[in-house]
Amino acid sequence: MSIKALQQLKNRRGMTLVELMIVVAIIGVLASIGGVAFMRQLKTAKITRLKEFTMDAARGQRDMFSRHGAYYPFDGVSAGPITSTQDRKTPGNEAYRWARMLQFNKDLPPDVRGFAYGGAANEACGACNGFTVDTSTAWYAIEFRQDLDGKGEPDTRVVITSDLQDPYILNEGQ
Repeated sequence: MSIKALQQLKNRRGMTLVELMIVVAIIGVLASIGGVAFMRQLKTAKITRLKEFTMDAARGQRDMFSRHGAYYPFDGVSAGPITSTQDRKTPGNEAYRWARMLQFNKDLPPDVRGFAYGGAANEACGACNGFTVDTSTAWYAIEFRQDLDGKGEPDTRVVITSDLQDPYILNEGQ
């Protein structure tokens, strides 16, 4: 190496510790803002998926009523839960009944549970906790639950009933 090259190498300076700390702080702030936005989008996507499940099962309830004149289940109590571990092709479990009666063939994530409630006119909904159903005529309610706060219990509930057009959310990620 020539003397001139050594002098240029010696005169070249890198980042100071303060400059490096400022860069790390800026990256940290950007990462924290991005993390919060990402978690909010993830929660919104999960709720949208629960609404989709609810709407599909409700469509099956309406089809069932037009075919059989009754909603599933037929006794005013809950049917369920339907979970990701149940096989839709094996008779005897709730996923099989949902697939046959409601044409519900969605694959559920492991932490999602679905419930169906139904009854004849003037038959109370004993399992409808936190929402009301007009029971003056034949009725149904579909509910999907998922844990959105990470505490292990399904806390967010998306519900649709025979007297509603759109699903509504109970305990949104609380």
